[in-house]
Amino acid sequence: MGRSVSIPQYAELVCFQQFICEEGYEEYEEWLDYEYGIVSQAADAWPSLEACSEWIGHSGEDHAKLKNKFGWFGISEYAGIVSIWFVPNDEDPLAVSWCRRIAPRFSKLFSRLEKLSTASNGESSWKEVTK
Repeated sequence: MGRSVSIPQYAELVCFQQFICEEGYEEYEEWLDYEYGIVSQAADAWPSLEACSEWIGHSGEDHAKLKNKFGWFGISEYAGIVSIWFVPNDEDPLAVSWCRRIAPRFSKLFSRLEKLSTASNGESSWKEVTK
């Protein structure tokens, strides 16, 4: 079975984008710039989010970059597909409600791809989101 970009098990919000390295750039440096841009957008949109560096789950692929009392905001990448997600804090009874309240803005800021299907070999098909 093939695989796809990771999403933390209890993510309440998930959006997808494609990361394409521009010709002539070092991929790692460009990834850091891209990641910084995503994190900055989230921090500007929701000022209660603070910087962190925590791994969510056991896969070692879901890296939380911001958190607040309601949960963790993070980014995962595999083969150029990026998942941008928010996992609510199950110890805060208002966390899921907060996620639902920010969902429209989260989607507007970060949704660029829509997952259409996943084949039996694990390969996914995508389409660009029209805004």
